[in-house]
Amino acid sequence: MEDHKIKGLLDKYWEGETTLEEERELKSYFASSQVADEFLPFSPLFAFYEEAQHVEMQREIKAPTPVSGGGKTVNLRWLINIAASIAIFIAMFYINKNSKSNMPEQYAYHDTYQSPEEAYDEVKKVLLFVSAKMNKGVNTAAKGLEKMEPLHEILN
Repeated sequence: MEDHKIKGLLDKYWEGETTLEEERELKSYFASSQVADEFLPFSPLFAFYEEAQHVEMQREIKAPTPVSGGGKTVNLRWLINIAASIAIFIAMFYINKNSKSNMPEQYAYHDTYQSPEEAYDEVKKVLLFVSAKMNKGVNTAAKGLEKMEPLHEILN
């Protein structure tokens, strides 16, 4: 009868459905010397739980002593980060300084239009071109969506 009860409690335990009282029964059963042979493989598990319940953490954590000659340990990561940042700023300054003096004529700023009306007309042409391409893409997408509507109705 007791073996049947322990088997039922173990089944409930593995499912995570035992109460604290039932878990105490299991712990006391496995702590006793009358554990049936079929339940012996579970004894170390419940013995571990019993031992772990009595383990206490140390209240004070001591810093490890340095292994070397007692010198102070320094974290150099922040120093490396600062050095890398300074190197990047120097490189940017050097590149910027040299690029201005050696700038090819093709990249230098030149006003290509003589009047604001010419510039406006050119911008207007470009925007109309972009608008036409966008409208063509929207129409193509709309046609694709129309083809998808019957599929949507079938799926719903």
